[in-house]
Amino acid sequence: GRYSQSSVIHTHKSGSQWWQVDLGKVHFIDKIEIYNRVDCCQSRLNGAIVRMIDDHNRVVSQRTISNAGNKVTFTYSSEVGRYVKVSTHNQYLNFAEVMVIGYPTFNFARFKPTTSSAASYGGV
Repeated sequence: GRYSQSSVIHTHKSGSQWWQVDLGKVHFIDKIEIYNRVDCCQSRLNGAIVRMIDDHNRVVSQRTISNAGNKVTFTYSSEVGRYVKVSTHNQYLNFAEVMVIGYPTFNFARFKPTTSSAASYGGV
């Protein structure tokens, strides 16, 4: 992304600066990729915090960006989150794109017939 092409987010410098996406519901997240601006200032992303937040506003994962280049990638073991938030303090927050890669949570067993080896004590 290039600032002159209006293809990057760019915040103020002072205080707490952040960007967040709401995925609409919880998803299993395997990877978060942040594409940095390419025209200058890539180091501004160093020290930024990437949080994965569940649907109860609990932080389930928190990573800090270091050595920011054209792209920052964090991989996960199918952690469940609804929001992804990138934040910094007393620094400009600017980058071009965030990709959240994963798949929806889904109970495949819901409403499916079940069997068991034996039923007792009022079981089905």
